[in-house]
Amino acid sequence: AGPPETYRNGKPYPPRPGGGADAFFGFLEKELRPEIEKRYPVNKSKQTLLGNGYGGLFALHVLFTKPETFQTYIASSPSIWWNDRYILQEEKSFAEKIAKSPVKARVVITAGELEQSLTKIEVAWPEDEREEHRLKITRRKMVDNTRELAWRLSELAEHGLVSEYRLFPGESHKSVVPMAISHALPAAFPPAR
Repeated sequence: AGPPETYRNGKPYPPRPGGGADAFFGFLEKELRPEIEKRYPVNKSKQTLLGNGYGGLFALHVLFTKPETFQTYIASSPSIWWNDRYILQEEKSFAEKIAKSPVKARVVITAGELEQSLTKIEVAWPEDEREEHRLKITRRKMVDNTRELAWRLSELAEHGLVSEYRLFPGESHKSVVPMAISHALPAAFPPAR
């Protein structure tokens, strides 16, 4: 794990268990997908993985490590900052891998404009709470991290990766979720021609 995040006074945040992406992926592949396929007709050529926050980070992890698993990946406000930005190591390996063996995948990355600054409501919080929150969101750089990742991934188009980035004005980490889903659904399920 990367260095722990700290409060303004330098005290580290309480430890939180993290990781488990590969175990969760195993559950999706070995238990959930087969169960869904037993119950419903499934088009295996139109599979989408969508996640927000840590779920968006998980979607990027699967894209970067097992890109053939889904055709579309939607990473809404992915927590790129987590574990000292570990996901960027996986991104680098992914870029090297698809340069040699192209993929056929689409990724949509979204974020809310206010994920890196205070919202109008947060500005009115008591000073200590407001400043702790300001430190956390500015340190995590949600907008910068998503935009920079999207720029790098757009350069992989010649290797089969279609990528799209969308920043939603006036939205925070919590309010951006329905916007991201609404925006991403046409990418995941384009109309039949």
